[in-house]
Amino acid sequence: MSRLLSDAAIWVAILTAILGLGSYFVHKAAEARSTNRAILAEVNRLLAVVKEHRAFWEREVDAGTTDHHPLIPFSHVVFNGQVANVGVIRRKLVAEVVEFYGYVDYLNSFQALRKDYIAAGHTGEFNKMYLRSMKRLLDDFEKVFASAVKQERILSAG
Repeated sequence: MSRLLSDAAIWVAILTAILGLGSYFVHKAAEARSTNRAILAEVNRLLAVVKEHRAFWEREVDAGTTDHHPLIPFSHVVFNGQVANVGVIRRKLVAEVVEFYGYVDYLNSFQALRKDYIAAGHTGEFNKMYLRSMKRLLDDFEKVFASAVKQERILSAG
């Protein structure tokens, strides 16, 4: 009888361990999916914001009134919070995600140089380079993320 009890206790322990591991992996998979959705939603928002801002800045360049408008850096708090978890980003998208955010950071750094261009009397050169940089971001990345955003059923930000 004690042998039977012993065998049952072992099976209960094994079953408990299996259920615990299963629960852990299900939780990790759900966390990875949520992280991917959140990053894709932020990418989608940033693409829409850059597109809208580019059209606005183009109009202001044409009107000669860019000096009336401050530049606000493009925020990406989701990616900043998840950069340590870059390993959970889909393998098919991870390089593009990292490259995209690097380019957004480049735009933010370039915005910070605006005052130096103005001080040197090169506002026109800044505006050309700024518009060209935003166009390149859109050209390089709008289509890259479109199918992933659609697949995740993320609403269009544009």
